[in-house]
Amino acid sequence: MPDEKAIVPEKKTQKPEKALGARDSIAQFGWVIGVVLAVAGFGLMYAVEVHDWKLAQLASISGVLLLAASVATLAKIMMSSLYPATDKPARQKEGVRVTRQRENAGEVRDKLLRRLVMVAGFGLGVIFLYSVQYRYWPDGRVLSTLSAGLVSAGAAWLTGALLGFLFGIPHTKEGKPVTPAGSASEDDGRYSPSTSLEQISDWLTKIIVGLGLTQLNNIPHKLDQLAQYVAQGLGGDKQSSGFALSVVLYFSVCGFLFGYLWGRLYMLGLFREADLEKRVQELEEKLTVKDLVERQLDPNVQESDSAEIQEAIRTASEAGKREALELVRAARKSEDVTDEIKRRAIPILRALIEADKADIEHRHHSELGYILRDFGALAESLEELAKAIDIRTRRGKSGWQSYEYERAKLRVRLDVSSGPSAPEVKEKIIADIRAAATDSKTRVRIQENKEIGSWLQRNGLTLRDIGINS
Repeated sequence: MPDEKAIVPEKKTQKPEKALGARDSIAQFGWVIGVVLAVAGFGLMYAVEVHDWKLAQLASISGVLLLAASVATLAKIMMSSLYPATDKPARQKEGVRVTRQRENAGEVRDKLLRRLVMVAGFGLGVIFLYSVQYRYWPDGRVLSTLSAGLVSAGAAWLTGALLGFLFGIPHTKEGKPVTPAGSASEDDGRYSPSTSLEQISDWLTKIIVGLGLTQLNNIPHKLDQLAQYVAQGLGGDKQSSGFALSVVLYFSVCGFLFGYLWGRLYMLGLFREADLEKRVQELEEKLTVKDLVERQLDPNVQESDSAEIQEAIRTASEAGKREALELVRAARKSEDVTDEIKRRAIPILRALIEADKADIEHRHHSELGYILRDFGALAESLEELAKAIDIRTRRGKSGWQSYEYERAKLRVRLDVSSGPSAPEVKEKIIADIRAAATDSKTRVRIQENKEIGSWLQRNGLTLRDIGINS
């Protein structure tokens, strides 16, 4: 037999040359950064030891500049390895221009924030140059001035970023159309994402703008006080207050723009991704429940276990539960419905009722009541319709007068007396008929129903006698 290795060639894994080149470059610049830091550090230590403040100033400035250049070069190498220029034509040839456009939009968005960070980095460099000026070295104020400047800049940046974030928080769209009552998706808008953060942002932005407009005359004085306070940590010289005010304003504006752009460019995308993920999850659950319910309602397929149905309904989303109810409702009303299909629907409806812990869905009970009525379980059907009516009334839902119409028919059938009905039975049936007759279509059904007509005749009544005009 021929050797299998000779027939099946080995797959050689080749490492991309560009990735290897990027790694080698990163490693080399890592050594460069280390050497630069070591040389600058030793030079600074020597200068401080011999009290050569000019050399100390030169060593510290040179070390920071070389370090910044090394980090910028390293970042450029890493970005070129992540977004190679040769990928663009190849990707367009593969027919993924939309993806590339989204990536380009993401790169532009990232570039905006990176430039803001670079502007802030420039400001930090100015603070560093200010702290290492020659006259601060003999007094040992370099580190204290640098620390005060960095902390002040960071505080101003974070304050501005917080305000920018509040102004840039995306708001949900208003004016969502309301679904008419009684439709199949009447409760689609029952739940909505929390908008507390949006409301707080709206309140705070209005308060900040209002206070700013009313305190315009006091703002210069407050800024001067803040500058004097920060200047104490920056040397306390004449020029320190001006420099402190510049630091506060510079980093506040940078932080505000950063927070605002991040909220507008990134947070909106995060909200959309979270909403999309939720919808995908609901769709998967809905399809799973739909498949189980369809198999359960198919007489040609083996019936599902009741425990499996209960677990699937219990863990399903609201959309999945509504889908299950609509499938049962459609099967019950179809022309080719059989008793077997109705019997198979009962476990689904009971699982829906069990999963409705808050007891807010009246249609679960009404559908179960209709099926039990068809099987002759009149007392149980009457009980389910009564629950449906109670839930509908408690939740203030309008419509569904057919519930009272069906309950009136059930009470007529359960009234086995040959003569006039008992007063309490008569009162309940008349109340249901009157409630059902408030709907014009249901009133026509009442007038045409022979069972209700016979019961009225047996009790010596007409529809006009109980307040229903034709």
